[in-house]
Amino acid sequence: MWMIIYTIFCYLIFGYTMAIMAGYMFFIYQSSRAQRALAIDMPDDETIKYQLRGSPLTPAVSIIAPAYN
Repeated sequence: MWMIIYTIFCYLIFGYTMAIMAGYMFFIYQSSRAQRALAIDMPDDETIKYQLRGSPLTPAVSIIAPAYN
Protein backbone atom coordinates (compact mmCIF):
# COMPACT_ATOMS: atom_id res chain seq x y z
CA MET A 1 0.00 0.00 0.00
CA TRP A 2 2.71 2.48 0.97
CA MET A 3 4.68 1.62 -2.14
CA ILE A 4 1.73 2.57 -4.36
CA ILE A 5 1.30 5.91 -2.56
CA TYR A 6 5.04 6.54 -2.82
CA THR A 7 5.03 5.76 -6.57
CA ILE A 8 2.06 8.05 -7.20
CA PHE A 9 3.72 10.81 -5.18
CA CYS A 10 6.93 10.43 -7.22
CA TYR A 11 5.00 10.67 -10.49
CA LEU A 12 3.15 13.76 -9.25
CA ILE A 13 6.41 15.46 -8.30
CA PHE A 14 7.91 14.52 -11.66
CA GLY A 15 4.85 15.83 -13.54
CA TYR A 16 4.88 19.06 -11.56
CA THR A 17 8.58 19.56 -12.30
CA MET A 18 8.03 18.92 -16.01
CA ALA A 19 5.14 21.40 -16.07
CA ILE A 20 7.27 24.08 -14.42
CA MET A 21 10.12 23.50 -16.89
CA ALA A 22 7.71 23.57 -19.84
CA GLY A 23 6.37 26.90 -18.59
CA TYR A 24 9.89 28.30 -18.33
CA MET A 25 10.70 27.11 -21.85
CA PHE A 26 7.52 28.78 -23.12
CA PHE A 27 8.51 32.07 -21.47
CA ILE A 28 12.03 31.85 -22.93
CA TYR A 29 10.57 31.27 -26.39
CA GLN A 30 8.14 34.19 -26.08
CA SER A 31 10.78 36.57 -24.77
CA SER A 32 13.20 35.69 -27.57
CA ARG A 33 10.48 36.43 -30.13
CA ALA A 34 9.76 39.77 -28.45
CA GLN A 35 13.47 40.66 -28.38
CA ARG A 36 13.80 39.88 -32.09
CA ALA A 37 10.77 42.03 -32.88
CA LEU A 38 12.21 44.92 -30.87
CA ALA A 39 15.61 44.58 -32.53
CA ILE A 40 14.06 44.89 -35.98
CA ASP A 41 12.19 48.08 -35.08
CA MET A 42 15.13 49.67 -33.22
CA PRO A 43 16.50 52.75 -35.02
CA ASP A 44 20.23 53.07 -35.54
CA ASP A 45 22.46 55.62 -33.78
CA GLU A 46 22.41 58.16 -36.62
CA THR A 47 18.60 58.24 -36.64
CA ILE A 48 18.51 58.80 -32.89
CA LYS A 49 21.06 61.64 -33.16
CA TYR A 50 19.04 63.26 -35.93
CA GLN A 51 15.84 63.04 -33.91
CA LEU A 52 17.49 64.47 -30.79
CA ARG A 53 19.11 67.32 -32.71
CA GLY A 54 15.71 68.63 -33.81
CA SER A 55 13.99 68.14 -30.46
CA PRO A 56 13.12 71.25 -28.42
CA LEU A 57 13.81 69.29 -25.22
CA THR A 58 17.54 68.90 -25.79
CA PRO A 59 19.77 71.61 -24.32
CA ALA A 60 21.54 73.95 -26.73
CA VAL A 61 24.64 74.33 -24.54
CA SER A 62 26.72 71.71 -22.79
CA ILE A 63 28.56 72.76 -19.66
CA ILE A 64 31.79 70.98 -18.80
CA ALA A 65 33.13 71.65 -15.31
CA PRO A 66 36.36 70.20 -14.02
CA ALA A 67 36.06 68.43 -10.69
CA TYR A 68 38.34 66.69 -8.26
CA ASN A 69 36.97 63.52 -6.63
